[in-house]
Amino acid sequence: MSAARGAYGSCYSSSGEVPSRAGVSGVTRGSSREAREEKIFTGFSLLWAKEDPRGGGLIRMHSPNKRSVQSASGLDLYHGTSSLFLRSIQEFGLGAKNPVDAWRILEFGRYVLPLAEAYLEARSEYLVQVDAFRTMLSQSRAGMNFQHGNTYASPSKFTAVRYALSNRHGSEILSYALSLFEAMLIKSVPGLPGPVPEQYPKIWQALNARSAPILIRVKSAPISALRSEFDEPPEEQVEWLESLRTSDSEVFPVLAQQCNFRIIQPTDPSMLEISLIVASGHDPTGPEYRLYPLSLEDAS
Repeated sequence: MSAARGAYGSCYSSSGEVPSRAGVSGVTRGSSREAREEKIFTGFSLLWAKEDPRGGGLIRMHSPNKRSVQSASGLDLYHGTSSLFLRSIQEFGLGAKNPVDAWRILEFGRYVLPLAEAYLEARSEYLVQVDAFRTMLSQSRAGMNFQHGNTYASPSKFTAVRYALSNRHGSEILSYALSLFEAMLIKSVPGLPGPVPEQYPKIWQALNARSAPILIRVKSAPISALRSEFDEPPEEQVEWLESLRTSDSEVFPVLAQQCNFRIIQPTDPSMLEISLIVASGHDPTGPEYRLYPLSLEDAS
């Protein structure tokens, strides 16, 4: 399912900010906390910058070794979504369909937002949610990436699982929109459900559909099928990840949480491994979970 930043991260933000310690799960775990943190954030500094030989402080990391990147067989990536989109993904592949456009999710969101501002925003329990939803609808790339419509994937399984568990309907913006819409239905806001059942039938069906979080593994995604989260060439991130994976397997799972890629070419179903996510707790930021493989028949 198309997604934006949400629980996914980025190797670096478009504003040039180095990711904070608070955004990395697992930093403080382990028997040697200080040494582990030092290794992790040394890794961040290597990714992010090097000393400018002209004496100008720090600059972006050097251009990648094109030969080493181009010879890479591919990168395993993970995408978290909902079983709402399982049949489409198993039939056409990951990234082949864009529900944000097909379902007119942004249009639906612009219908929901003024109602949420009028009936929910004054209540403290909805203040942050409405504000975040407003930012999503702006489709901004300033700072964090809130562009929707692309399919995003991470080299971190944990990041994709966390995203799927945090977004009930698979898509961040759809989940926010339906959460606010459902809250207003419960509160019997005048005029609702309004035109939604007729004008947005897929969204209306999703509101009450039985669905579950799923994890999709993209096996050896070709570099040519990827862009960075901010729509830049991916080679720099891929080279860094490959180097980190081979040189420090302990730190790789943690730093990989901060990377995200756009999949710009549909991934054939034969290249996908799809699993049902069953969480054993209620903490989406650090869930314990089990994975159960799904087959094509499970989409029926």
